Amino acid sequence: MICEHIAAYLQSIGHGTLGVNMFIDNLPETPDDVVLVTTSGGFAPEFVHNKPGVNTEMPTFQIATRSRSIPSAKSKSHAIYNDLQLIGNMMVDGIFFQRLTPMQTPFSIERDDKDRWIWGCNYVAEKEPG
Repeated sequence: MICEHIAAYLQSIGHGTLGVNMFIDNLPETPDDVVLVTTSGGFAPEFVHNKPGVNTEMPTFQIATRSRSIPSAKSKSHAIYNDLQLIGNMMVDGIFFQRLTPMQTPFSIERDDKDRWIWGCNYVAEKEPG
């Protein structure tokens, strides 16, 4: 679920179009320039005092960018990094996010078999359940 919300947000601020050059959990062979949003596990949820049920979920996800040009893949990854770290105490695609934190700065993941660069960054979201 986290990927759908994040991808919808990225699309709304101009980082791609779902199904065209932005994908969730599946990196297609084409086009060359894409954004991938994929789940990567998460941390234990938080519970508050004697309140029943989960108070805060803490899923993690990765954003990867791919391009034939290393500057293009790198700059797209950094632009997304800069935009996502601004999320705090706000609604995103109908879910309240307390915070969205990058786990590191964007990094080079690999060059694929078609000589395209893939850059990425991992994030943790603190959000309401749902």
